Parts: sequence; structure tokens; C-alpha cells
Amino acid sequence: MDQANKKERTKNFSESEKMLLIELIQERCKILENKTTNSISMKEKEDCWENLQINFMSRSNGVVRTVQSLKTCWENIKKRTKKQFAEEKQEIYKTGYYLFDICI
Repeated sequence: MDQANKKERTKNFSESEKMLLIELIQERCKILENKTTNSISMKEKEDCWENLQINFMSRSNGVVRTVQSLKTCWENIKKRTKKQFAEEKQEIYKTGYYLFDICI
């Protein structure tokens, strides 16, 4: 692979950075999680992500994070959370789970 095309790896997101990202996204959730895809809402989302990145950089520990890296981290957080909830739900509804509790 050509060295010019290779991306430089950044540091992993720390737990405090993830919590900060979640906090900042919660403030803007209606815009960022809006499902409409018209030009107005897409521009709004783009501006919101840029604003979020500026706020993130001003409150974080100095590691440079791009809008794309913040989006990727947010998508990963959502995927892991959904997977965890699905596994917990599956565990609850396993055959015999409630039956055993009732019989005791």
C-alpha cells in the first residue's frame, strides 16, 4: 500500500470522551437522529455535527477528532448498545427462565 494513501491512526476514544460525546449528542438529538433526508435537514445535520465537533474539541483532552471520527464513534456506541439490549432480552426470554423462578 502506498504510504501517501495510508491514514494515520488516532488514539482510541477514552471513556470520558465517549461520555462527553453522548452528552453533546443528547443536546442535539432531534437534529442528529432525524430520519428525513431532504436538503434542508441534511444541511442542518452537517452544521450540527460541525458545531458538535467544535464543542467536543473545546471540552476534550486535546486529541484532534474529526467530524467523521465522531460520527463513527457514535454509530459504534449505538450498535454496541443495541446488541447489548438484544442479548439481555434474549437471556430473559430463554426457555424455562421464568418457570424455574416460579417453581422455587
